[in-house]
Formats: sequence, C-alpha cells, structure tokens
Amino acid sequence: MPGMSAGRGTRMSESSQARVLPPWAPGAGLMCVIAAVGWGLAEVETRALGNPLIEALVLSLLIGVLVRNVMGDGSKTYTAGASFVAKHVLETGVAFIGVSVYMPDILKAGPALLALVLGGVAAGIVVSFSVGRALGLGVHLAALVAIGNSICGNSAIAALAQFQSWSIRCVRREHNEAADLLVNQTLDAGAL
Repeated sequence: MPGMSAGRGTRMSESSQARVLPPWAPGAGLMCVIAAVGWGLAEVETRALGNPLIEALVLSLLIGVLVRNVMGDGSKTYTAGASFVAKHVLETGVAFIGVSVYMPDILKAGPALLALVLGGVAAGIVVSFSVGRALGLGVHLAALVAIGNSICGNSAIAALAQFQSWSIRCVRREHNEAADLLVNQTLDAGAL
C-alpha cells in the first residue's frame, strides 16, 4: 500500500499525518517555542544581573519579529496558529487577568488610584480617537484604534467588534484588520 512501510504497515503518508494535526498546530507550536526562548533569555538575564534588562514579553516579541522576517513566505505555514494563539490564547489570558482583579483590594488602595486608572483610560481613548480622526480615519475605525490603544489591544478590539450593532453596521473585516495593525504597531513601539 502506498505510504506504508514494507512489512509492518505502521507508517502513514505525509498527507495523512498532516490531516492528524489541526491547521493551527504548527503556528501554535512555534509561538510556544518563541515564548519559551524569550522566557529563558529573561531568566538568564535575571540570574546574571539580578533582574532582566529586557523582559520576557519584549524578548519574545523581538524574536517573533526576527523569525517572521527570516522565514519570509515560509511563515504562511504558521499563520493559522499565530492567529489562533493571538485570538483564543491571548483573550483567555486577558480574561484570567480580569478575574484576578479583586475590587475590594483596588478600593483598599484608595479611590484616588481607581479614579487615576479610569481617568487615564478615558484620556487615552479621547486622545487616540482625536489623533485618529485628525489623521483621516473614519469614526468607527478611529474608535476601534482608540479602544485598542487605551485598554488592551486586539482583545479590546475583538470585544468591541462583537457587539451586534457594531459588527453588523459599522465594523467590516478590513476595519478590524486595520485597527489590529495600528494597535499592534503602537503597542510594539511602546513595549520596545
């Protein structure tokens, strides 16, 4: 039988093996490797210097950019997995961070801190929206970029785009992609 090893019949063809894994598996695996390398480098920094000069998140980001640019068109194999990780894993992580915030502890820190955080987010939304409009973005795209920059990036954009009235009437796929790109570029520059 084609694709089977002689005598045993235990080896599957490459196309059968490829169908065993979901399409996002290679990219998700690569993202895990990149994150592990970034974390490992941060640990090396911590042991050598007492604390990392560049944190694991930034190291992973830089490694990811390097890998993507070195791979060129070969990175298409990993696109589905990178998108899967960015959407599902990132959003789950953000949700876990959200549920770990205990409101009595925030209030115990003082209402001034809560007001400062809320004021900072509100000011960020207003400034980002105003800059977006001044640069010629439409109202809805400027709102997505402002929310993304001021709250938590792509997860906030995805959450906002889920509202029925926004997703049907206002937010087209290209708006989400453009907002994601703008927020990623802004946040990447801020992280570096």
